[in-house]
Order: sequence, then structure tokens, then C-alpha cells
Amino acid sequence: MKRLMQAIKGMALNYVLNMLKEQEAELAKQIASKVDIPFVKEEDEIKLAQGVISAVGDVLEGLAKKK
Repeated sequence: MKRLMQAIKGMALNYVLNMLKEQEAELAKQIASKVDIPFVKEEDEIKLAQGVISAVGDVLEGLAKKK
């Protein structure tokens, strides 16, 4: 049962990472539309959001490899 749970967690993590990579541009636009940083252009907010999404993906991959 423990191996089954580990396999399910691994598949879920891979799914989330793939979605982050595939939908990065769309997610970044959605995040930028919900966050308004004063004196920052919308395009720059999108770039910042893409950076955050990329960093989150890298951190999740790193955590997955530690296990």
C-alpha cells in the first residue's frame, strides 16, 4: 500500500509540473491580472509571474528528487 501511495504522489507531482510548464503563459496572465503592482507595466507583471511559476516548478522538482 505504501508503494501505491508513493506512485500516486509521484504521478500527481508530474502532472502538476507538466501543467505548470504547459500552461505557464496562461497562468502568468491570470496571476498578473489579479495582482496590481504600482508603477509596473502589465507586461512586466506577466514576466514576474512567469518567473515565479518557473521557480515554483524548480522547487517542486527539487523536493521530489530529495525523496
